[in-house]
Amino acid sequence: MVNLLRFRSLSMALAGVAILVSPSLAAAQTPTPADPAESVLAGQTMVEATAEPVATPAPVGSLADTDTKYAPLSSYLNFGDDLASFNNTIALTESTGTWLRRGLWYADVDAMVMQRTWNSDEFTFAQEFDQVLRQVVVQFTVDFTELEQVQVADLGESSPGSEGMPRLALGRFLFRDTQNRDHSAEMVVFGGGEWVDRQGLQASLIGAGEGLINTNRNAKGLQVPGFIDGDDVTNIDESTGRTSFDGAEEMVIEYQSRFHSWEWNYSVAQRMRKDRMELDPNGSWVRRASPGLTYDFLAGLRYFDLEEGVDWSATNIRGLAPNPVLAPPALDPGDGAIADDLRSDGFYRVNASNNLFGGQLGVGMTYETDRWNFSLFTRNGVYVNDGRITADVTYTDLPDDVDDPGFSRDNNENSVAFLSQGGFTARYHLRPNLSLRAGWEYLFVNNVALAPNQLDFNPATDRLDLTGDVFYHGITAGTEYYW
Repeated sequence: MVNLLRFRSLSMALAGVAILVSPSLAAAQTPTPADPAESVLAGQTMVEATAEPVATPAPVGSLADTDTKYAPLSSYLNFGDDLASFNNTIALTESTGTWLRRGLWYADVDAMVMQRTWNSDEFTFAQEFDQVLRQVVVQFTVDFTELEQVQVADLGESSPGSEGMPRLALGRFLFRDTQNRDHSAEMVVFGGGEWVDRQGLQASLIGAGEGLINTNRNAKGLQVPGFIDGDDVTNIDESTGRTSFDGAEEMVIEYQSRFHSWEWNYSVAQRMRKDRMELDPNGSWVRRASPGLTYDFLAGLRYFDLEEGVDWSATNIRGLAPNPVLAPPALDPGDGAIADDLRSDGFYRVNASNNLFGGQLGVGMTYETDRWNFSLFTRNGVYVNDGRITADVTYTDLPDDVDDPGFSRDNNENSVAFLSQGGFTARYHLRPNLSLRAGWEYLFVNNVALAPNQLDFNPATDRLDLTGDVFYHGITAGTEYYW
């Protein structure tokens, strides 16, 4: 009985102790909220700047997903209660590798001013000569005549000068790969500028006793170079020369050139390196970008359309007059002028078109910083050129006994052409999705038909000159916008 009483007393005492300590045990067994730092280490994402924690994760592969992969340095450290304020503060973002180019679509708009240079040092279309008497004295005096050029009109190497034009690039972000590179598809369109050069010349030696005169032909006035009409000025009376604008009192030539370019490209561009944490003097931790070089590559298709034209006019062409020996009444022997009924005008129109289509590859290198960058780029391609020219030569007011030397020509040929474009660009980032940029670019195209190279007064010519080169270079300025 005594033992039974002792057992009951011990049981009641243990029950009382259990009742006293049960609240503490219950509290100890209740789970507490996880530490913010542990949550980050467990895979939860936090906003890279001072924004609120992300409530729902962004889709994998999107730009938003890559923008939230970095946790503040304080999330990985625990310095105790003394640094509690630091431990609970998200690092400020000044500029990061994911701060720039924020958006799925982008558009680049540029204004371009380019100088056009072609592969000819000059292109002479009109010249005037005088017949000068020379004397040479050695042991006796010898008199002879010598030709001297008194004036010339030509298209210079830099003709037709500078011209402005717009450029638009529209692109779509596709995805970002595991090597932190952006993949995009884009379309680039530019061109539309028209380069024009106009030259003219007025004959000055058409009076009595002036200019070139011989017994077979009146050679006064302006002359067409021999490489165009096969008639060299030194043997101007030979029959090998073809009917042209020789002997005109005035010549005017107008040269026009224009192009359009369309590109469809797939590009891969590296982004900036991982950010770094810096402690400001005021004690704030700031997340900053790491400057460095990045590279980009592209492959695509391109269509390039180059069109050119030449309008050449000549007035009062003396070379079309009948032979003065066979028809002496046609000439006024007083001043050598041609009678009114023999004054003829001529017009020469040439149109040249080049349609280039092919593939291109490009590469670029950029030095990136948080607020600006500087890049070099080039893209080159091989193209099939479908070249075509049309030419028309017409005369008005021809003498009755002179056959019409006018003709028309239409030629089409194909060739392989090379196109290269490149330059450098500097950018300043106003906002994560808006930048200003300016730079210098060049564009080179070879094996194309240039209109001046097609001029030929031989109606039997059946050729198309596809050996021309053209070079453009100039400055660009514009904006880049992402959304």
